[in-house]
Amino acid sequence: MTPGGKGTRGYNIVTMTHHEVSQAHLYILNNTAKVIPYIDAHKKEVAALNPKFNMMRVLQEHNGTFMT
Repeated sequence: MTPGGKGTRGYNIVTMTHHEVSQAHLYILNNTAKVIPYIDAHKKEVAALNPKFNMMRVLQEHNGTFMT
């Protein structure tokens, strides 16, 4: 008789950098319906505070500052 459940054979522990964790977190937030209005508002705020930024630069700034 074997015990139920899964064992730990083949279990891999993956260590992620802070940057990778932040990217994963941002990805999840960008795909969560309840967060989308906040993302849109933040992008508009970034664009308003930096009128010379093009859309690509606004997105870079947003991605770098949204979670803070």
